[in-house]
Amino acid sequence: MDTTPPTIIGAPLNAEAACGNVPEPPVLSAIDTCDDDVQLDFHETEDFTACPFTITRTWTATDACGNTSIVSQLITVSDNEAPYFEAYPINVDVSCDSVDLFAVEVFDDCSEVTLTFVDSQFSGPCYGIIHRLWIATDACGNESTTTATFTIEDTTAPILPSAPADTTYDCITDIPTAVNLTATDNCAGDIIATGIDSIDNSDPCNIVITRTWTFTDSCNNSSSVSQLITINPSTPPVVPADGSSTVDCIAGAIQPA
Repeated sequence: MDTTPPTIIGAPLNAEAACGNVPEPPVLSAIDTCDDDVQLDFHETEDFTACPFTITRTWTATDACGNTSIVSQLITVSDNEAPYFEAYPINVDVSCDSVDLFAVEVFDDCSEVTLTFVDSQFSGPCYGIIHRLWIATDACGNESTTTATFTIEDTTAPILPSAPADTTYDCITDIPTAVNLTATDNCAGDIIATGIDSIDNSDPCNIVITRTWTFTDSCNNSSSVSQLITINPSTPPVVPADGSSTVDCIAGAIQPA
């Protein structure tokens, strides 16, 4: 009966290494008193989530009778190198709603990188100028920074609401007061709303009023939406019993008979 495990030859000692300079695992061998063909398996696990990092290397020798022996090596990995940024343009013209879509790429040889940024707002042409500072920090606290300047432009008009449906009334006096509409904008800032009625009374039997809402953002981009109101009476004028006059609901006035 074979109850003696194999012997692993050349097991390495625990070691320390700098990130990016970890040595390759050595090639070990194993011998056994009964088995000339020992199976030798290698397994490596890495923990690069906390500093210092660790690498655990394990060799397992197994003979034909299932006897095993195990040796391990622990490598402690130090990281003193800061993350580094990929090249990118440092002066960028962007629209105000796409500033945060501009991304920088950052890399580290050992661990995940946390990327944050701080903005400083400066005066400038509409919409303004932003100086952005990115801060990249790896798991060992090594830090690097980079900057870019964004000239923010707003050339997009406010997003229009839906206008009330076109409609027809018998009399001008039936027309309701204009409703308040609200627009949205891709940039922060106030939107000024104005309204105006334009009347086409060239045909007194078919007056058309164009009711227009105009929205202007802080960079003077504007957009408009309109409603058509038609005055087309479906009933004849009212004739007083004495026949002295008629009431014309289109003009809203009393006309001599």
